[in-house]
Amino acid sequence: MKIFIDRITNIDHISDAYPHTIEFSGAIMKFPCKWGMYSDNEDVVLAGENPSAEEEDSGAGGETKERRINLVHMNRLKECDFMTKAAFKEWIKDGRETMESYIRKDIQVANEFTKKTPEEINAEADTTIKAWRKGIQEWASMVLKNWKNVMVFFDSNMDPDGAKAIYIGDEEGDHLYFVKSLYREEKQ
Repeated sequence: MKIFIDRITNIDHISDAYPHTIEFSGAIMKFPCKWGMYSDNEDVVLAGENPSAEEEDSGAGGETKERRINLVHMNRLKECDFMTKAAFKEWIKDGRETMESYIRKDIQVANEFTKKTPEEINAEADTTIKAWRKGIQEWASMVLKNWKNVMVFFDSNMDPDGAKAIYIGDEEGDHLYFVKSLYREEKQ
């Protein structure tokens, strides 16, 4: 299983245990999600986990449950109230250089022990970044077009510089979107 860890805060936001697709020229990870009722003290159930019948919750306990998005609750993400439409545009614009540097570094690390020349590695990075720019621009346009249905989340550190998860609920369903380059992958 791969865990996707925010490069700034070093906190995991999501894992590949949940079904997802890579979209927008490889720039974005898209996870289907759903709304449900959850309490703060509720145990997190991992994808694919099958609790025994003895552990089934009979509804007792008296805890107040709130309506939340399953992946937001399970990964303990917090809503980012200050992210307005204008702030989102600024976040994409100001963060582009950093995101591209992560892509370039990942490609260099992946090719560290290959027989590729530095020129070939730079050419691969340039090609990947060019496709990424197109993908991130298409995705940002889609997010802005659907802004009335958008919610923005970040991890429990609530670091404004950290990666964000973007929720969009529309006619295609409910999805969380993550900018792939803002995460490092760790196998567990």
